[in-house]
Amino acid sequence: MRMVAGPVRGFIAGAAVYASCLVFIEIMSRTGTVSGAFAVQVTFKAVLAGVSVVLMLTAGRSLGRFGWCRPRATARDWIVPLASGVGLGAIASMLVLGLATPLALMRSFSFVELVLGIWIWSTVTEEIFVRGLVQTWMSSGGAGRGRGVVIVASGLFFGAMHLTLLMRGEDHRTVAIIVTMTTCLGFVCGWSRARTGSVVIPILAHGGFNVGGLLGGVAWVVGAKLLT
Repeated sequence: MRMVAGPVRGFIAGAAVYASCLVFIEIMSRTGTVSGAFAVQVTFKAVLAGVSVVLMLTAGRSLGRFGWCRPRATARDWIVPLASGVGLGAIASMLVLGLATPLALMRSFSFVELVLGIWIWSTVTEEIFVRGLVQTWMSSGGAGRGRGVVIVASGLFFGAMHLTLLMRGEDHRTVAIIVTMTTCLGFVCGWSRARTGSVVIPILAHGGFNVGGLLGGVAWVVGAKLLT
């Protein structure tokens, strides 16, 4: 199978894959095949990752080309994305708590479900899809594909994925904050993927974003109590 090439085509193809998986899981949810917010979330991300792996395997290239390899990284290449991920997550959490409303979807999860379903499962599967599949599509096509353009396209794509929160009736201000901050996270992870050739550090940076969200939330609550 000929691989998609270029930032624009990669963006469009990635959006088509994501939308198709959304439609599929919506059908499963409406027919009762999958029920409950946690089960729907986990199943959707499993389908997304599964489709991504199939597309990788049928592209006629090694999985290493899609970032399934050890990162070529210096100490800075590890520290900068991880610290940025934690910092962005903390900022996002405090902005949501201070200016908007926490996601209803997150409030429906237990802490264990949050850790397993969001911090670990969603992080890994989303990075396999975005940084593994879609960013590889965006960066393919030979010379003339500026790395900066690919990184920006990858970040914008990742942020745009979170616009689907509007379909769940989430607060518009909350969604605006999340889309903005996940776009920034997407730039960081996209830079790391382009620099190291691997999805390993982007996965860890993404996980750091989620941990930072918890730390930022705790800091906000503690600070609010101390000031009242």
